[in-house]
Amino acid sequence: MCILKRARVILLIWLFFYAINSQSQSYRFVISEALGEVQTNLILGKLPAATKLIQQEKKAHPENLAWLYLENHLEFLEILMYQDPEIISDREKKRNIKLETLEKIPEASAYHLFAKAQYYLQWAIIYTQHERYLNAAVNFRNAYHLLQTNIQKHPDFLPNKKELGLIKAVLGAVPENFKWVLNLTGFKGNTTDGINWLKEAAFSNAPPEQQIEKQFALYYLILTELHYSSRENAWQYCNTEMKDLNKSLISVYVKSYIALKTGHTDEGIATLQKRPQGQLYPVVYLFDYLMGVAKLQRMDYDADVFFKKFVSFYNGKELIKDAYKRLSWYYLIHNSKEKYEIYKGLAQKYGADISNEEKVALKEDLPDYTPHPQLLKGRLLFDGGYYQQAEQIFKAVDKRTLVNQYQQIEYTYRYARVLHEQKKVSQAVDMYLDVIEQSKENVYYFAPNSCLQLGYIHEKLGFKQTALYYYKKVVTYKNYEYKLSITQKAKAAISRLEN
Repeated sequence: MCILKRARVILLIWLFFYAINSQSQSYRFVISEALGEVQTNLILGKLPAATKLIQQEKKAHPENLAWLYLENHLEFLEILMYQDPEIISDREKKRNIKLETLEKIPEASAYHLFAKAQYYLQWAIIYTQHERYLNAAVNFRNAYHLLQTNIQKHPDFLPNKKELGLIKAVLGAVPENFKWVLNLTGFKGNTTDGINWLKEAAFSNAPPEQQIEKQFALYYLILTELHYSSRENAWQYCNTEMKDLNKSLISVYVKSYIALKTGHTDEGIATLQKRPQGQLYPVVYLFDYLMGVAKLQRMDYDADVFFKKFVSFYNGKELIKDAYKRLSWYYLIHNSKEKYEIYKGLAQKYGADISNEEKVALKEDLPDYTPHPQLLKGRLLFDGGYYQQAEQIFKAVDKRTLVNQYQQIEYTYRYARVLHEQKKVSQAVDMYLDVIEQSKENVYYFAPNSCLQLGYIHEKLGFKQTALYYYKKVVTYKNYEYKLSITQKAKAAISRLEN
């Protein structure tokens, strides 16, 4: 009996400590006041402060897995800002552990499935950026299925629409050669629906704990509008919705990037010059690249300074080739053929072949190819939104200096683009058609993009069937520069008109 009593006492003691231990390991998900401050820091791009606070919360309240959800946001931003291969490799090694921990978020919480889905989607974006398309497709699929389940369980949880909206929009513009991605995901995208869902997530009222999702829904909406729908809408949202440019490094990046892509170079430079800096913010050399691009487009004499700083300090490989290519352009338009050749050689030697732009850099930097200096100058002024100056450049070109068919077609194409942006539509249409006719034997991106522009013109005029004809003609072209982005825009337009 004594032995039994002693065993019973030991058992009770063990159960007592087991209960305490179990209680201490009871996981929860709450955006506390401290984690609300983390959200604010992430929205503003204050990554050092966010990192410090997350570590403090992780140590003080490891059972509140909201810290992990926000840490995933932090690491996603770090990867996008720095593009450092070592950071990417380190974060990738921890994926399985993170996913296992996210699984411990209470099932009753809307974040139980959402946090995992978001993590998969973040990695889908990273893998896509690095052309690891199979990995990206698997992560898109995982994110999609989790979100579909979550939206059924929590239909009023708006962050679901942010993630699903992005997936719908991107997969709605998948080119033919990437249809296998849709087959793997079992999902049919729709760009228009995706944009509408992103609008709902960005502009609906959201509780304080969802502010980071609401803000990133706005960023996703702007970038989606730029690439798949309306450049004008993207720029308008930058001007009407971004009120935190003096405080938010993320907003500065998005607005300056959109400015350079929509011909608002002066505004882009002003935004970059006023960006918040100091100990609270990370040093991001991508801003030097953007400033170099902007100043080159404006023909500023100090454009080379920013590219040289970028290639000297940037740890990533992406955009290095493009930066060297633009340095070679800088010296070509400033009549320094020797330095042009030096930087042209560096563009061939360094960096990674990742983006469409960088693949074009390799093609344009073939040993026997030198851009026509005046056409290049007109191209840069056009990209910067300086259309009248660009038109004067093209008017002054001596056509006898266009030494091959490529330059002859390029001249017609770039002149058409300048006229188009100045609303001289009739002249632009004639020149676009001339580009298509001249390009029958040689497929450069000038012809398919001329078809895309003709589609835009006819869609705006209300000629839907003619617009569809040109959009679908884009898809028939094979193996040319910028094919992925041009085809995506055409597919998005087709989706928009046929749905």
